[in-house]
Amino acid sequence: MNFRMSAALFIITVGLFLGCKNEKTNNKDTLAKETMVSIIAEVELSQAAFKIEDQDKKIDLDKITSLIFEKYHTSKKQFDESMRYYTKNPKELEEIYSEVISEISRLQADSRVE
Repeated sequence: MNFRMSAALFIITVGLFLGCKNEKTNNKDTLAKETMVSIIAEVELSQAAFKIEDQDKKIDLDKITSLIFEKYHTSKKQFDESMRYYTKNPKELEEIYSEVISEISRLQADSRVE
């Protein structure tokens, strides 16, 4: 199963699971959609690299994730709280994951050109 299909399946599953909930409790601490897209895309890419990395080389996935949060001036707690908000708003979450797929596809296309 390719990445796009896996991501689409994930989006559909989350949408179906949380479709009945539509609570609007966004506050100033909720990360912007654009920030969520960037963080999720980078975390997904680092997890993919971890999966294909030679087993002799140990990648500290937690450290990489912490560095990603640091890069976007946020924390795991704020990211998790933002994710909770977006999972209660499936249309917004679907938009985020659609943009994540586009961003990863763009990065993949750029890497082929280089």
